[in-house]
Amino acid sequence: MKPASQRALSFLISLALMIGAVVVYALFIVPSNTSMQSLRGQVINKQTELKQQEAALNDLNDLLEKFHDLNSAQDLMSFALPNDPSVAQIVNTLNGLANIDSIKIKSISLQSNINKSSKQPAYVQNIGTVKMHVIISGAYDNLKSFINHAEKNVRIMDISSFNIVEDKTSSSSNGPRISSASSTPASSQMIFAVNLEMQAYFQEALTSIKK
Repeated sequence: MKPASQRALSFLISLALMIGAVVVYALFIVPSNTSMQSLRGQVINKQTELKQQEAALNDLNDLLEKFHDLNSAQDLMSFALPNDPSVAQIVNTLNGLANIDSIKIKSISLQSNINKSSKQPAYVQNIGTVKMHVIISGAYDNLKSFINHAEKNVRIMDISSFNIVEDKTSSSSNGPRISSASSTPASSQMIFAVNLEMQAYFQEALTSIKK
């Protein structure tokens, strides 16, 4: 075969391959890309719908929780400001907080009284106080956490004064607390004792209303 004929044949074969590639691209690749883009758009739309449905469900749950909170508001108020001193509730609350914050309650003394006023209307309930003297012992950070939890507790309490000193009884019974490489952080902490003067509140139950 002559060189000119070979070059022409090579050109025709290359042209045919190029045309075939264009045809394959047009018939198969382009539709596939279009289909993939369509599927990707559908997936994005479904994801958007799912997020919207999740948001609607969360809004519904929030409404249900608010409705439940409205129903339990009276119970919450009764717990925060009961109609009697509820001394057992106070003791249980302090013991629970002590367990949470890993401290020791060494003593609790309580005394309740009602602040009566002759000037207020009969339908206004008198507010009473439960005065507490509490001695607690533990690591400094744990004591600080206990005080913070007590002030933020549902039962209305406040701390009028406190005094913090080193708990020498715990130090002597457990030996000197010396920090070393083999000691754990808990064992190297100094133990303190805190004398707390606290108050909890309650409202006197109404027995009758004068007209």
